[in-house]
Amino acid sequence: MILKKIYNKILHKNYRNFPKIKKFYTNFFNSRTAWIDELSLRMENKNFEMDGKYSFSPHSPITNPYKVLDWLIDRLQPFFEYFDKKNVSSILEIGCGYGVSTWIIQDKFKEATGLDISKNAIDTANKLFPEINFVQSDVSEYFKKNPNKKFDVILSCYGPPINLEEIMKHCNYFVRVGYRPKKINGAIFKMNEKYQGLQLAFSTTVVSEEFKKNQIYKFYFKYYLSPFFFRNFVDSITKKFIPL
Repeated sequence: MILKKIYNKILHKNYRNFPKIKKFYTNFFNSRTAWIDELSLRMENKNFEMDGKYSFSPHSPITNPYKVLDWLIDRLQPFFEYFDKKNVSSILEIGCGYGVSTWIIQDKFKEATGLDISKNAIDTANKLFPEINFVQSDVSEYFKKNPNKKFDVILSCYGPPINLEEIMKHCNYFVRVGYRPKKINGAIFKMNEKYQGLQLAFSTTVVSEEFKKNQIYKFYFKYYLSPFFFRNFVDSITKKFIPL
């Protein structure tokens, strides 16, 4: 536990615009207790329905209150570091699940919307985080109903397949987290299985008009030093691709 706290403190700096990470995750003293107290307060006098296997996923704060922050914050580290200093004010999170990540992200953005197709997840998110706008919908249906809606950032973390041309009509930055190349050729040389853009980490790409060709983020390789990304690296070797 102490080693984990030290790791969290070192790896996740004191983000200027994501104060919840410090309060509930990286603060060496009392962050774990503060998170459980916050969650308990938000769950008080409310009933939550369970939805088969999905309710027991790692991003469920109901069944995995201690694991959920590790699961979310570690894999979103490149996103937090890059957008902490960017001038952006609105975000749509596709595949927000139970809303914990949207709640954390909300600190930076004046307007935050969480989107998920799971009724159970959205019902739970609305009960836990009523201050945030959550919508139960498929992303294509959402924009059919809101054709003129545009966000500074659209984030999809291990979310569904995305029509990139269509999604870019609705944002300035599209961030895809969870990419995994299947061919060594595509991973190392042409990156032909990735979206073109700024490669923050091997699993995180920022697509924007700013990036006319593929670029490698200056801190790209440091993420391999974190346990989460190192596990992805080991997994890639067993599946015979190199995650660049």
